Amino acid sequence: MQNKNIKLPLRPKLSVSYHVIGMDDDRVQFRNGQDLFVIKGPGLLNLVHTLFPLLTGELTVEEILAHMDEKHPPEAILKLLHRLVQRRVVRDAINNQFDVPGVSEFQKAYFSQFTHRPKSNLTALAKSRVTVLGLGPLGASVAEILARSGVGSIEVSDEQPVTKDDLLLSAYSEDTVGITRECAMAHFGEKTFPTTTWSFTSLPSEESPVYEASDYMIVCLENYRPDILDRVNDFSLAYGTPYTWCCLDSLSGTVGPTVLPHETACFNCYRTRVNANADYPEELQVYEDQLMSNGNSTVFGYLPPHIQILSGLVSLEVIKDLSGLTPPLTYNAQLEINLLNMEFALHSVLKLPRCTSCGRHLSSGAPVRPFDEMEA
Repeated sequence: MQNKNIKLPLRPKLSVSYHVIGMDDDRVQFRNGQDLFVIKGPGLLNLVHTLFPLLTGELTVEEILAHMDEKHPPEAILKLLHRLVQRRVVRDAINNQFDVPGVSEFQKAYFSQFTHRPKSNLTALAKSRVTVLGLGPLGASVAEILARSGVGSIEVSDEQPVTKDDLLLSAYSEDTVGITRECAMAHFGEKTFPTTTWSFTSLPSEESPVYEASDYMIVCLENYRPDILDRVNDFSLAYGTPYTWCCLDSLSGTVGPTVLPHETACFNCYRTRVNANADYPEELQVYEDQLMSNGNSTVFGYLPPHIQILSGLVSLEVIKDLSGLTPPLTYNAQLEINLLNMEFALHSVLKLPRCTSCGRHLSSGAPVRPFDEMEA
């Protein structure tokens, strides 16, 4: 049913994402990757052939009507425009002509598929500050993807030196071998992505209130490090900073769970539930205790595509959240990917009411971060 309350755009423009296909019996098919519908009516094919070349975003509705010949009554033209605006085939060129530094036209087009005001979403990204913890191949790739996606400020942390393997798997240059990854990545970012502000700092702790300014933290691990995750979790709960994490763990890669402090399951909730469901809980606890005390220096190995898959997934989760496009899949859940056969699984991770880390505090609101309404 046509919605009579929909306003016509000031300067209508035909969406470039739709195929417009003429059919017999005066039918026209409109199709893109997620939508398909057919409109039928006397003289429709001729009307479409005459009208659509004018939908460039340069003419107003009044100017379009003036350009049409007399055999197409204004009522029929306006009715078709209303129908196409309702189905998002025709949009306002004014709302889609905007500039957000560091953002490609393809990204603008993608956001415009889901919202009438894509500028607001992309501006939210441009105003965001994200901290990337761990700058091995995984973290370096995440930082680069975030910058390419238009995140305005990126803070990086990793005091390990750049190695020759880093050169093969990441964007580091040969002259950075031996200096800290955080220095090398900040220098690379400033040179390659000048619209993004780059800085580096130490691993978070409750004595580092500077992290309070971050909108998100992302922990990137080439092997499982509960000692680091526990430290980040404590900081997140103390300062209210959301975080997520990704990890290469032998044959598997994991993303999340994403933690909204005191609202969704924290890392301690996750560990407790994993241990409770383990086939050999005592042995698992001893293993975890050793990692908490001594770290993890084991190397299983991985392939370059594994890095790209995992870094892309965790970056997408953060971009969706910060832009307000849609809530992340990994709220109260962990995404697991078998990196050998590419099977995906989503595991629920519910918040523990009596969690020793986050359960003592009352949750305020639903376990979803509310998206603020943003002005263009």
